[in-house]
Amino acid sequence: MNEIDRLRPPQRPPSEAGFSLVEALIAALLLLFIVVGVLPLFSRAMMNNIQGNDSSNISNAAVDGFEQLLTLPFDNELLTLPAGQTQRTVQQVYSLNHNEWILPADLAAGDQAQYTRTLQLEQYQLSDLTENGQLDNPLPGGTDDSFVQLKLLQIQLDNERTVGAPPFVVQTLHVF
Repeated sequence: MNEIDRLRPPQRPPSEAGFSLVEALIAALLLLFIVVGVLPLFSRAMMNNIQGNDSSNISNAAVDGFEQLLTLPFDNELLTLPAGQTQRTVQQVYSLNHNEWILPADLAAGDQAQYTRTLQLEQYQLSDLTENGQLDNPLPGGTDDSFVQLKLLQIQLDNERTVGAPPFVVQTLHVF
């Protein structure tokens, strides 16, 4: 063996030559197909997280509204109907700037309402429920307090971000 042959690196057999450019491109193309197939799953997961967060916020807002109303005395001003009316409806919006429920008229310019909460109140006698199992004869406001034993509270929440989604509606009876 001469001096030049000793300085030359040993030749590898063709089986140990490594990846060719064509093999690397095929591997990259397969990886691209896999990534393109998985991307819709990530976007769908993000949408599901947003919808789940909205659903949690809406149900928490309904529970919060009921907790506030049910802690009030039965004859509180918020739980009474105007004279002669059989139903009272109060609408509130959730202000993003203030992070609280306010009346729509109090929504400042530039502020956004994320949710709309509508409270509906009706009052009944207990005998109305026991007659046929349904509350179908609401008592008007101004009725003597001794005749009013039940108040039907309904809270409906609408999400302003989800156009066309059905509202979230919860009802409960407040019993004297």
